Amino acid sequence: MTARCNPRFGEDALNCGNYLLGALANRWVHSLTYVYPTAPPRPEPEPPEDPRVARMEKIRRFLNPEIGHEEPPPVRDVPHALLRNGDLKTGEIQLKGYKAEEYMKSNPLPFCVEPPVPLKLAAGGEFRFSGFRHIVLARSPQYTPRRADGLLPVIREYFAAA
Repeated sequence: MTARCNPRFGEDALNCGNYLLGALANRWVHSLTYVYPTAPPRPEPEPPEDPRVARMEKIRRFLNPEIGHEEPPPVRDVPHALLRNGDLKTGEIQLKGYKAEEYMKSNPLPFCVEPPVPLKLAAGGEFRFSGFRHIVLARSPQYTPRRADGLLPVIREYFAAA
């Protein structure tokens, strides 16, 4: 537990890409809402001139309702090893502690398991504020373009006033 209270910082330790895991491990976070960006709607393709091709396209869209809709949440951003039972459908993060020699095995056994933390995924366009007490906005130079820094004061203005 001491290591959690006084962590090491660096690329292979606590950093701007994993600081949230440190907060979860210290049990400072009781629930988490991940607001992910949504892709702009895709324009409908021009209908083909050949009516047979148009009909096949209509059938293809009927059989695959995901075509032409927003993409599903970026689950690759949430490693399954962090989820309770490795399953996003549980809606919970559950951190596990491993000894280095155990972690390298094919089916490692944790030496500790943290209590689950509720996880909600919300698309940016559908997200509605619901009385949060704290909001964390991370500036992650390794993961975001420098031009995104210009949004930080704008976001601060909106949430500082809320």
